[in-house]
Amino acid sequence: MKTATERKTNVLDTGRHQTAHTVIRLDPGKLTEAEKSFSEGFAKSVIGQPEAEKVARMAYNAINNPLRDRTRPAGIYFLIGPSRTGKSLTAKTLARLFHGSQDALTRLQGGDYREDAQVLDLKGAPPMYTGYKDPTDQEKQPAPEDIDPTSVISTHNLKRARKGSQTEVDIIVIDEFEKSALEFYKLWMGVFDTAFLRLGNGQEVDFSNAIFILTSNLGMHELEKMARGPIGFSTGKKEIDRQDVASVVASAMARAYPPEFRNRLDAVVLFQPLQGAEKRRIVSREVELLQERIDKQLGAEAFGIEVTESAAATIMTRAEESGKGVAEIKRLLNLVLVEPLGRELQRGTINGGDLVSISVESGELSYCVIKGGRLVARSTETYNGTYITGSFDRRLERARQIADLMAAEGRAPQRYILRLSGAELKELEQLGTSLVADLESSFGLPVEMTALDRLEAPAFKAVFRATGELLDLIREKYPELSFKMVQ
Repeated sequence: MKTATERKTNVLDTGRHQTAHTVIRLDPGKLTEAEKSFSEGFAKSVIGQPEAEKVARMAYNAINNPLRDRTRPAGIYFLIGPSRTGKSLTAKTLARLFHGSQDALTRLQGGDYREDAQVLDLKGAPPMYTGYKDPTDQEKQPAPEDIDPTSVISTHNLKRARKGSQTEVDIIVIDEFEKSALEFYKLWMGVFDTAFLRLGNGQEVDFSNAIFILTSNLGMHELEKMARGPIGFSTGKKEIDRQDVASVVASAMARAYPPEFRNRLDAVVLFQPLQGAEKRRIVSREVELLQERIDKQLGAEAFGIEVTESAAATIMTRAEESGKGVAEIKRLLNLVLVEPLGRELQRGTINGGDLVSISVESGELSYCVIKGGRLVARSTETYNGTYITGSFDRRLERARQIADLMAAEGRAPQRYILRLSGAELKELEQLGTSLVADLESSFGLPVEMTALDRLEAPAFKAVFRATGELLDLIREKYPELSFKMVQ
């Protein structure tokens, strides 16, 4: 596609004289730099949900578009999916990007409005009822930092929820929207249609700058049943693909809501269960956030942290074994990082500029401090969404330092067998010789034994001992190798 910078001049004959006009070819699909930045900031927090990233761009564009229709809210998005896949995090991330705080939003629970009387409470007391406050009585108006008791969605409370931000955007989350009463649904249908709501005290609330996030579990029970298969006919779980999810959710939406509601939605987003690589990225992101907190709170006394791939995988496995999945990651990181490192700070074993490396030894997390290590590798990088610290050579140097520390303490690292295959026998012998030389010289790992299997599928094998950090680096450098832990 041609870019907007390509130009040509047209000469138009107006009858009396010719007029020259400059014509610019537009590329309206190209993202602006601000839009890219907003989208990238969103994707760093909400991982593995590309459809949600599109919603973030839609919300950003709507708020900043001078041509948008202001007789309706800026955005109405219906998010459907299993628990702990990022639906609530989507709203928090939008709040952080717009207002600087993930708490700068208004949250309602659909289940709190199952009765018509509860919906009336949401609108606030009308004149002559207990709790009524005259919105024109300036002496009785709450201070900017105080809560307005008339209604959680009053103009005062919506502005207060922005946490002091001057950006005129209201993030309103309604969790489990399908659990609410019919009157609750009708109330918001009116808002979605006109962007205004008259409260019980007569005050009109303007929702034209509101972004609504409606979350739901519609169809999830049916998908769980589908995955289990029919009783008596299935011996294992059925693989549920994206098409299955879309079909089930579309049917559930059609049963639950009429077309006039569905047509008011700007997007319906299906949140998919996270895969292994995406879960590890979540661990990396949480570690990055912890590093930012350390830098902010400790200042000149801040130290660095790095979590090896094996340690991140161990944390993720423990989270999954708890049955709580992603939601357990923060609690685990507090348990295995925040608490023990805080204790070491109090002991004085960690100082400003140090680097704490967390790896895995014999199935357990292992902690080592590289004195002054962060002063050398101060900056952190993101590569393809994965949080890493420093270059390969720098990480290898640190890993060898940790291995030397273990040796000085008389601790032997884990023994492994590596296997290399997929080549002819002579080539395998040459590759194996080169590999052993690299393990011993670059990685500092004495190889205890080598063998060349001369069977139908030849393979080179080597036995060596390595720390978790060194094994991670060997895997990174030689992805074609397979490894097996041995006693």
